[in-house]
Amino acid sequence: MARMEVTPEMVKAASTEMHDYNQRINARVNTLMGQLQALTHGWQGPAGQAFLAAHNEWNTINAKHNVKLNLIGEALAQTAVNHQTMDQANADVNNKYHQALNV
Repeated sequence: MARMEVTPEMVKAASTEMHDYNQRINARVNTLMGQLQALTHGWQGPAGQAFLAAHNEWNTINAKHNVKLNLIGEALAQTAVNHQTMDQANADVNNKYHQALNV
């Protein structure tokens, strides 16, 4: 059976990458929305209303996206801490076991 080795450092790196990825997305979205905002002043009637509706829908979706990416990043960070704590606890038990055998 295949065995997968995951270290706390790998999980922490994934958490950091998730955070960085979310930051890059937000920066790009903010740039694009700034460019589009400049266009809205010239839109009247149905076109302006359609853009505003699409813009509002995007903001809602983007906010949910941010929350989910942040939750994934936080979960990964906590998993790294838990993994490291468990590794240390296992090492402590193992050391005590070997000390007991050597007495």
